Amino acid sequence: MSSLYNDLGNDSEKKEVSIVLSNSGYQIIKYKKPFFKRIFSKKTAIGILGLSVIFFSLVGFIETSRYVGREVVKIINNTSEKEKFERYILPVLMFDPVPFDDVVKADQFSLLRSAIWAAFMDNGKQKYLNEEYDSFVVPASDVDVSLSMLYGDKIKIKHQTFGDGFMTTYIYDEETNSYTVPIMDQIGIYSPKVITIEHNKDVYKLNVGYIRPDDIWQMYMDDKKKKTKPEKYMEYVLKKTNVGYNILAIRDSNLNSLKEKNYENQLK
Repeated sequence: MSSLYNDLGNDSEKKEVSIVLSNSGYQIIKYKKPFFKRIFSKKTAIGILGLSVIFFSLVGFIETSRYVGREVVKIINNTSEKEKFERYILPVLMFDPVPFDDVVKADQFSLLRSAIWAAFMDNGKQKYLNEEYDSFVVPASDVDVSLSMLYGDKIKIKHQTFGDGFMTTYIYDEETNSYTVPIMDQIGIYSPKVITIEHNKDVYKLNVGYIRPDDIWQMYMDDKKKKTKPEKYMEYVLKKTNVGYNILAIRDSNLNSLKEKNYENQLK
């Protein structure tokens, strides 16, 4: 039998034969592997598997890179954070308040007006609608809550009737302890556009652009949605609290003294 295997040649040939015994001895009948076995050998299968792993790894890397790229741009631009601050300071900024370095020294009527509008924005005007008198009636307690949310608990303001200088009078009724505001299509002078955000621990400094409503309207009417330049800039100083933020000061921004073109790209 050993001579028989010697006749077969190398090992690969030994795997491709069958042995038939006969009266005259034995015959060696060689045969070919099935087509697919010859084409897809073990080495070929390993090679294909390796290429597949590389291919899908590249696809995964590309998709991951695209996702990370989008997130990095979002983080750099602070888009969501800017929008959050814009909503927060809107009832204050919309009527262009007089700047102050200490909120305690701020104009009380400006603080009251911003608190009333913050109540409108937080709770919806429908809550305060009084159709019988064609007006809104805002409880002083809601105004106090808004004052605290905007400026902190140290602000103590005497509730009283006042005018805002824009043909609107906020009438305070001591008996009902509420403000009556006439129904009209009121709109503030400005809307905010946060340009930059700086913070040190729990103190945030926002450089904010003031944009007029007619400019916003024109911007949205324009198919190209061209970017609108703020009319001016102010710095809002905020302190982070357990429930949100408190406005500490409103100051002139250094952006007013710099060339606006350096900040146009940040308006995108």
